Amino acid sequence: GDFPRCGAAYCGECYTDYEDSPFPVQRTVDEEEDGEEMGFEVDDEAKKRFMHGRTGDHVMGVGFECDVCNFRNINKRDVVWNSEKDLNTLRYIRRASLDVMWSRESDTVRDNFRRMQKDWKSAQEELNIGNVFPKMGRPEMEDKNGIGVAVVMLHTSKRKGRYSDHLQVETIRKTATWYMNAYTAITEEDDGTLFASDDKTMFASSSPTRTKWFQRFQLGMKRRMGVTRK
Repeated sequence: GDFPRCGAAYCGECYTDYEDSPFPVQRTVDEEEDGEEMGFEVDDEAKKRFMHGRTGDHVMGVGFECDVCNFRNINKRDVVWNSEKDLNTLRYIRRASLDVMWSRESDTVRDNFRRMQKDWKSAQEELNIGNVFPKMGRPEMEDKNGIGVAVVMLHTSKRKGRYSDHLQVETIRKTATWYMNAYTAITEEDDGTLFASDDKTMFASSSPTRTKWFQRFQLGMKRRMGVTRK
């Protein structure tokens, strides 16, 4: 459908999760299997980690769209504001976007944004360079990043697990696996082999679950939920 132009602007401090968010958040430092810490910062209060955006998150290498635009991309219609299911979907979309943001630590986001501002301001003082940035937003309404699948994964994550009150990340990732299998079967895409060695072969795919956005979503979700050791 046709929708009016979105006039929403990103504000890190304003972009927060809901107070009664049902999604699990770890509050202790966890470690990866190789022994490296997963990147907790001492200057971030534990209770606020993963619960808000930060200035500069919207220019960290993956696209950002507001919750309503993402809803439109998924459903090809506008939000029905008296629909409980629509409002619940917006909550899941917000969580998915925050997980993407928190795949990068606050120091990284801050330093990238400050350097961008400094370089751009300094260059403009001496040079005529027009606008090197492409126009934000996309003309077509399409879920290219797989946020619809991310929403399904978040819903799956709330199911009770064997060792905790929610499923573990490795189990949740099986959702992306069955989607990829179904997507490839339906599209019958054959983009050629990227890599082959012994019995392992990698193929190119246009599946939304293979996008940079989706990979960051999975990493951010893992950092938020942590890993329970048996």
